[in-house]
Amino acid sequence: MFELYIYTKGNRYYAGLMAALLDPRKEYFTSSSRVISCEDHGIVGRYKSLDAVVGCNVSNVLILDDTEEAWTKGSRGNLIVAEKYCFFRHKTGLGKCKSYAELRTDECGYLAALLEVLKVINRIYCDELARDPSGIDVREVLELFRNNC
Repeated sequence: MFELYIYTKGNRYYAGLMAALLDPRKEYFTSSSRVISCEDHGIVGRYKSLDAVVGCNVSNVLILDDTEEAWTKGSRGNLIVAEKYCFFRHKTGLGKCKSYAELRTDECGYLAALLEVLKVINRIYCDELARDPSGIDVREVLELFRNNC
């Protein structure tokens, strides 16, 4: 259903750690080309852009990120801005409270809800693609979804 990439303004080492954490069995990030860091295309201090994703067709790509300002204006039409997700203790700012990782939980099912949003957008996109294989753009579907939610 989805082709996943990790795209970070962090360095290659950090990107590799995130890939190992998110996909320990290497099922989703099967190729190093699916893990993009600042060292891969020189985004240090600059914006992320879909131009860095090899073979990317912007009409069928969605971005899920918690920082809109990290992306070029040309890529923001593909962006779903997520809330910051404080999974690790040092990010929670809660001192002695356990992190979501330590509790082995997704507070209130936020990630599951995001997955459902992606599934709905994907279903609408695929339905439209079946009707008109040459004319569908996921950015239009995303805008329609935003306007109706």
